[in-house]
Amino acid sequence: MRGSAAYRLDAAETAIRRALAALPLGVLWFTTVVTLLALSAGLAITLVGAPLLVLTLGLVRVAGGLERRWAELVLGERITPSAARPGLQGPDPWWRRLWAVVSEGAVWRETLYLLLQLPAGVALFAAAGTGWSVALGG
Repeated sequence: MRGSAAYRLDAAETAIRRALAALPLGVLWFTTVVTLLALSAGLAITLVGAPLLVLTLGLVRVAGGLERRWAELVLGERITPSAARPGLQGPDPWWRRLWAVVSEGAVWRETLYLLLQLPAGVALFAAAGTGWSVALGG
């Protein structure tokens, strides 16, 4: 019976750590992705917009991998990586390779996931803060 209580306490501690880390991570990902996407859109009429969009989506790929790794550490479960992704190398002309990267569905799902980290982080942080306030306040 005592082992069961220790397991529940460990699971609660893990959930609270995740909830408290969700807000700063959500702010980081949201501001980074929104800023770079807006900058890419604003510079789309110049030669800088398209390469910046590709770099932004590359950063989103890396951030998605980091979030998967973070979830694996917190949850203790293996999370499968997203499907194989097109690269910028190959025999096709550069604009087709660029379009393959920009039109990839997985990278846009990761972008949406990173953008939703902010509202989820706010909700989780508020829930953790409320729980601690109620527990400590009596």
